[in-house]
Amino acid sequence: MALISLKNIGKIYVSEGVVAVGIRGVNLDFDRGEFVAITGKSGSGKSTLLNVISGMDSYEEGELFIEGEPTSHYAQADWEEYRKRYISFIFQDYNIVESFTVLQNVELALMHIDNPKERRQRALALIRRVGLESHIHHKGSHLSGGQKQRTVIARALAKDSPVLLADEPTGNLDSQTSKEIIALLREISREKLVIIVTHNFEQVAEYATRHVRVYDGSVEADERLAPPSPVQKSALTASERAGKDGFFATLRKGFTLGRVRFTAKPKLAFFLCLLMCISTIAATLVTALSGEMTEPISNTPIFSHRDGRLIVTPTGRGSLSAEELARLKETTGAVDSIRYDGLLDATNYLWFEDTRTGCPFIFDYDEGTKPDVGRAPQAPNEVMLSLPIGYRDLLGKESIRYRHLSDILNTYIGMDLEVVGVSYFYDNTKDSRMIFTREGFDLYSRLQMCRDHMNFYLQDDVMRQDDVSLYVVTDFPENSIGVFYANTYCTDRAAVPDTLRGLFSGGRDFYYEIVETPDTDQGTLEDPTLLDLSQCQYVYDISETLLETIQKFYYSCTLLVSPDLLMKITDSPTIGDGYTQTSFFYDNDQTAEKQIDLFRKAGYQAVMSDAVMKRDSSEVLLAGIAFLMTGFFWVASMLFIAFFLNLCSNKAMLASAGDIAIMRSMGISQRVIRVSVFVQTLLALLPAYLTAAAVFLAIYLIPSTNLIFRFLHFGEYFLIALGVFLISLRMAGHYVKRMFRVSVKKTLKGETVQ
Repeated sequence: MALISLKNIGKIYVSEGVVAVGIRGVNLDFDRGEFVAITGKSGSGKSTLLNVISGMDSYEEGELFIEGEPTSHYAQADWEEYRKRYISFIFQDYNIVESFTVLQNVELALMHIDNPKERRQRALALIRRVGLESHIHHKGSHLSGGQKQRTVIARALAKDSPVLLADEPTGNLDSQTSKEIIALLREISREKLVIIVTHNFEQVAEYATRHVRVYDGSVEADERLAPPSPVQKSALTASERAGKDGFFATLRKGFTLGRVRFTAKPKLAFFLCLLMCISTIAATLVTALSGEMTEPISNTPIFSHRDGRLIVTPTGRGSLSAEELARLKETTGAVDSIRYDGLLDATNYLWFEDTRTGCPFIFDYDEGTKPDVGRAPQAPNEVMLSLPIGYRDLLGKESIRYRHLSDILNTYIGMDLEVVGVSYFYDNTKDSRMIFTREGFDLYSRLQMCRDHMNFYLQDDVMRQDDVSLYVVTDFPENSIGVFYANTYCTDRAAVPDTLRGLFSGGRDFYYEIVETPDTDQGTLEDPTLLDLSQCQYVYDISETLLETIQKFYYSCTLLVSPDLLMKITDSPTIGDGYTQTSFFYDNDQTAEKQIDLFRKAGYQAVMSDAVMKRDSSEVLLAGIAFLMTGFFWVASMLFIAFFLNLCSNKAMLASAGDIAIMRSMGISQRVIRVSVFVQTLLALLPAYLTAAAVFLAIYLIPSTNLIFRFLHFGEYFLIALGVFLISLRMAGHYVKRMFRVSVKKTLKGETVQ
């Protein structure tokens, strides 16, 4: 059985409606041990015959048999496997991978050798055999024509295939080198089939065992000149022994090839890296500018979630008493409790008027946060601000610019709070916080409860005034509990609200004379009268700073109270009934959740702090519209980035089409080439990821840019990186498919699928 048999083979070319016959009616058998010379005039079909035998070009008529097996049903992968196992090719126009060195070109044919050291030694031996040992590390683009041809011959010999096809192998060599190469080919033909297309038969006449003349696409003559060399049929070549690549072999070869291809073309590698950098940074910027895309459709949180927080409310009655609170705390093993916890769920606003910049924040108490400027709060009226680094230029990095919260807090304070420290953080998605001491947080919580749930007023014979403010004074004069400061128009008497009866000593009627109240048009007092509610004595030694603060910010009557009086007011059952919610704290959410049944059995309602409230239909509709708009912006931006990446990378990859065609001619499979392209893409993405990380690290570290882009976390970066990677892989896979839709011959001629 012949190694290769051609039965009535015909090849037809169709170009722009014109049909041309390449070869027709060819019947030839070839076997191992033969040295076949094919001659004929230019255009007679010699090279076409060689391309059909090699599987680099298709045939339309007849049948090609490989060791008796027909090939007319072969798919692209079958021809790849055929070239891999059977064919080595020496091209007339070299077809060397010009970006590879001589050594890399030869090693390309030795990928079936797993051991890199053995592969390198074998390649060096073949390079020395063709006389190129001094050009081992020269790139193909720097070689002369003869040196390129020697490299291609060494590569063909390295593959160790049963069939070696040579198209004018000595056309670019001097006469002496030509003789050496022909002798070398004859030597290896003693174990293989060697077919040479040549225009100079005399050059190979001494060695040829067979002479085939082709004329006008047909075999004109087939003359046997000498018997073929005897070959042991059982002796398999390295290519035949290789067999099909398994999964890991494909990965190994693809990784090796991809790494070499990436480093072989530094300009292309730089362009791909730059392209990936632009795409990755653009995708990250778009995501950072899109905000929380899922936020518009998420349910509304009812409370501010804190790990281990459980919210408890009595069923059908007022708030918990102090004794009841202590008992429940001990019974359920709570580590802490806050009776009036509304401040935990409140959001307020800092407003920097000089820059027209605002910052929402939540209230908190000491959790060990260390200040970057100043110190941690120690007294009840001291606070520390914890804000994104973007506010550092406003608040200061060496000293605190705003000491008094009244300068920047966009609300009624009710307490002379002082900023003693500021800490900065880089994650601008975290909540900004105003941090109290534990005592200060409880005091301010009670103050805000009174403000929101109690109605203080002054009353006289002429008018009723319902907007009396409550103000806590932490440095209140000794033996003083509460003071009315009246800067509005009052005539003779002031009344304490009925809800305060019983909290002061004496149990009297609570009507007291206001002395020396001047009649002013502006409704303010230059010398305000202060009335002590507990002793019914006049008090004039309130600090000037406090009076200035009151005069500056409060235009209605103000009830000044000490912390002790505020505690008495808010601990009173009558007063406290206006606020029923209490928070208990446990080590974690799991521990807190276990206490819910215990509270419910005792007649309380209990819920975790991560509870959410479903939106109504109108809110859902508006949220859906907002989500669609945000999502449309993000998806449209991603599609544009993908289009840009595809357009630019496709142009860049097409520069390697010829290299891929050469690899295909050597039988390197589509799977290996696809893996190598994926590896190239991955190697270009790695610096892109690092660059994007460095860019956004700089963005978040610089105060002036920190607040512009939403801080992204690891999961978001991972999804962006994965998305860009998958887009890149898809484009790389599409590019490889395009390359394999065209025959090797056409690709070598520069034809690709657009």
